[in-house]
Amino acid sequence: MSKIFDGVLIASDVDGTLTPGDLYISERNYEAIKYFTDNGGMFTVATGRMASYMREKFPRLIINAPVSAVNGTMVSDIDTGEILWKRPMNESYIPMIETVKELCTPLILQLFDDFGTVSGYEYDKNVMYNKMLCVTKTEQDALMMKTRFEKEFPRLYFSRSWDTGFEATDINAHKGETLKEIKRITKAKITVGIGNYENDDTLIKEADFGVAVSNSIQSIKDVADFITENDAEFAVAELIEKLPKLLRL
Repeated sequence: MSKIFDGVLIASDVDGTLTPGDLYISERNYEAIKYFTDNGGMFTVATGRMASYMREKFPRLIINAPVSAVNGTMVSDIDTGEILWKRPMNESYIPMIETVKELCTPLILQLFDDFGTVSGYEYDKNVMYNKMLCVTKTEQDALMMKTRFEKEFPRLYFSRSWDTGFEATDINAHKGETLKEIKRITKAKITVGIGNYENDDTLIKEADFGVAVSNSIQSIKDVADFITENDAEFAVAELIEKLPKLLRL
């Protein structure tokens, strides 16, 4: 017997979308996700973090589809840790990192490999890392580097997760690309992507139905099919509650 959400996959950003500032997940969101998955839905996250972080930080969260991790550079099985798909940065990340250090002194400069993070000041140039994360002192610094690097390093993809959080991945590694892969793996019929900031742009555009949280930046609202009334406290719950009508299930 079919269930109302059979074939529907929700991929949710975490910070500022599923959680308010990565602090906690509201009880209403937990209950809505359980209702969604109990009724045939597939739920996953599209996060800038490692997949293992989600299981450690939020053990109650039901994730029953592969995870888009490290800003769309890999797809992982959250229970086994198996990497199902991966696209690391190409070699142009090396001059990019060196340019970052010349332009400013970041508060944080990290490179992500398959197991965690290493310092961007002490990295192995023979390793193809998955993502660079740079936290700048000001929003102007982050915007300046993003604008400049998009021209200088066309084989890399640049986005911000918050105003001073600047990230780089391979040009073909982003949340939209991993959503396509997760859809292929799960054979989902309808994908729903929900997010709030620049690095969610491709997730929302690639989804069959794109959703922006009420606290999203304007550029994300502009590309969404639906904007929630609630912020990260209850946005995912609101989406699930309204989904049958929104998707005409």
